[in-house]
Amino acid sequence: MIGHQNPSWTVDGVLSASSYDATFNLEPGLYSICRTIEGVAPDGSICLSEHCHDVDVDCCEEACPGDLDGNGVINVADLLGLLAMFGTSCM
Repeated sequence: MIGHQNPSWTVDGVLSASSYDATFNLEPGLYSICRTIEGVAPDGSICLSEHCHDVDVDCCEEACPGDLDGNGVINVADLLGLLAMFGTSCM
């Protein structure tokens, strides 16, 4: 092969990008992600190469229920925030 051209990416069979690199924002789940590219042989003929992988997207962090300020630690700041709002009306 002397070169390659026309890359494409598909997610579950749907064309998602036509570039050499791609980024996807996917919800958690199982996806079939494929990269297809045309190879160019020395005689000018074209061959197609496709590589597919099943990808399990499970990157959502578990919520920490006591971490009220979202900094990843349950500490005095969370307690003080709770106490500051204690007894206030939400309406």
